[in-house]
Amino acid sequence: MAANSTANVSVGKGVAGGYFFTAPEGTTLPTDYSTALDAAFKNCGYLTDEGAVFAIDASSDNFLDLNGDTIASSTGSRTRTVNVVFAETNAESLKEVYGQSNVTVGTNSITVQHNGTEMTRRSLVFELVLRDGRKWRRVIPAAQVTAWDDMTVLYSELINYPVTYTMYKDASGNDMYDYIQTSS
Repeated sequence: MAANSTANVSVGKGVAGGYFFTAPEGTTLPTDYSTALDAAFKNCGYLTDEGAVFAIDASSDNFLDLNGDTIASSTGSRTRTVNVVFAETNAESLKEVYGQSNVTVGTNSITVQHNGTEMTRRSLVFELVLRDGRKWRRVIPAAQVTAWDDMTVLYSELINYPVTYTMYKDASGNDMYDYIQTSS
């Protein structure tokens, strides 16, 4: 059995210059931590220091015997989400927040239509760095914005756009892939 190693303890940071990319669902996905992303992936700009929060909401069903003791359990529902807070007001982040078809880019302008248009599914990639410069890529084949948090416009607050993506399983039954470099 291998001993504990502090070399495997790390914080996570985004790759300088761009760390959150999205593309239409069905775009060719990377299958390692270093291959260049398909040109369809667009950089969505800065995320706030709240980071990307990955969550699992799962339930299980317990089966009891005559005495009330648990004798078996089965997995119930399972939903994975990722929360991000966009810090940039740019075309790519606004398309993620308000819908791809609701954002139009002009010569010196961006127009956003606010309506109840169904959000499209997107593929997501997080480009991250671990201790000692090791690369970590998180790939989400299919996700859709399903929740929005409040936006505050105030002189002492950063304008930001908080959203929650719900992840969906791909044809292999996976909703996310991690590709991690083991040594730098």
